[in-house]
Amino acid sequence: MKSRIRLLAILVILFLLSGCGAPATSHRLVFRAPMQVNSDGEFHVSLEVHNAGDGAFAGDDECDAEMHIVDATTSSERAEMWIGSLPAVKPTDSAFPATWRGRLDPGEYTLTWGAEGYGKVLVEFCVVKRDGRIHLQDESSSFEEASLDTSAPTNPQPTTRTEAEPPAQFRSERVSVTSVRVSDGREVEFSGYSSLPDGATVQTQLSANGEIVDWWPADQAAVVQDEQWSICVTLHDGDTSTLDSNASYELRAWETGNPAISSVPFPFDLAGPASPPTG
Repeated sequence: MKSRIRLLAILVILFLLSGCGAPATSHRLVFRAPMQVNSDGEFHVSLEVHNAGDGAFAGDDECDAEMHIVDATTSSERAEMWIGSLPAVKPTDSAFPATWRGRLDPGEYTLTWGAEGYGKVLVEFCVVKRDGRIHLQDESSSFEEASLDTSAPTNPQPTTRTEAEPPAQFRSERVSVTSVRVSDGREVEFSGYSSLPDGATVQTQLSANGEIVDWWPADQAAVVQDEQWSICVTLHDGDTSTLDSNASYELRAWETGNPAISSVPFPFDLAGPASPPTG
């Protein structure tokens, strides 16, 4: 009798150690970048985070997600965007933390989008001009690079940032805006190139839905150094200096005291598409 009880106890212990209870669930983030071109030749790239796992992703307020578009022929960076947080995503759902808008000349490009520790995707695509209009070539390739189950130990390859030579059309401009970084809704930073001499200053103006925002520090100048400039503005809780995820923004920059030397408007927003694309 005692031997049977001992045997039963051993079986119970083995059952518990084998983890035969409720199955564990985990999230698995997949990064996607569906894109389209509107009738005006402007690109819209929706930065998507899809949860392909069976567990919820709680979000990450301290990650460093990045999007880069590089000219595959010249290796010059054409656009970049940083996002300081990833939203919560339920199993099988997608979130769209940001959308990049801009223009690209005909040519071959690579786009990378992802976050260190979570994985990334690389998309190869081609821009062509047909009938006087800009189009995406029908064929494009995407490669999922280390889309990780973050519940398990991982050793992802770090995403490195490189200082690329500005494309020719940027070098020919006196002032241009080339990138925006939004950090968890608390800080926004714009960067650009300029052929103005070192020590010259650049002023900026931010518009939302076509209207100039009054809280933007238009009198805060950015100093040109080695053909680059940047401006960083801290956003405060409880007042009007916040970014609206439902608004479409544009930033314009110009040489201080000389509005004639001005950039083209740089558009961006924080919202994804109204209806997530399928396929």
